[in-house]
Amino acid sequence: MNRILLLTPDIALKKKVLQTARDNSALVQSAGVPFFAWKLLKEYAFDLVIIDYQLSNESGLSFYKSIRQMGFNLPILMIGEGDFDEFMLKDLSPDHYDYLLKPFSTNELKRKMESLSIVNHYSDKIFEIGM
Repeated sequence: MNRILLLTPDIALKKKVLQTARDNSALVQSAGVPFFAWKLLKEYAFDLVIIDYQLSNESGLSFYKSIRQMGFNLPILMIGEGDFDEFMLKDLSPDHYDYLLKPFSTNELKRKMESLSIVNHYSDKIFEIGM
C-alpha cells in the first residue's frame, strides 16, 4: 500500500488533494505545520510528499531542502502560486520532484502524482495530525 504525506495549512488545497486521493484510493496523512510533518516522516514510510509552498512559519522550499539534507529521497510535489516559478527551484535536484501552480484541476494533480511513479493501488483512509 502506498502512502502520501500532505503538508499544507490551506483547507481548500487539502480538500482538493484528499478528493484526488480518494478518487484514486490513496492513503493520505496530512499535517498543517512542518513540526507534525517531521513527526510523520520519522514514524512512517511515505511514497510521496506533497508540500504547499506557502506555509505558516517557513516556506515549503525550506522544508523541501530539509528533507533532502536529512537524506530522504522521496518523490516530492510542490504546490505554489503567484510568483512561484521554476527559477526559485533551480538549486533543487530534478530527480523525484515536480510542481504545480494554483489553480489546478484534479486531473493535473493526478497526472503529476502518476509522473512521480505513484500507482493507483491505495486505500481510502485519511489521517490528520496538527490541523
